[in-house]
Amino acid sequence: GGSVIQGIEWRDEVNQYWANCDIRKGGAPDGIS
Repeated sequence: GGSVIQGIEWRDEVNQYWANCDIRKGGAPDGIS
């Protein structure tokens, strides 16, 4: 179903956010190991 596609899309956006955090903080956001 669509939930898989939504999950991929969500992960795509979050991965971009994580990349920005890596640039600013030098690491992943809190709670992400």
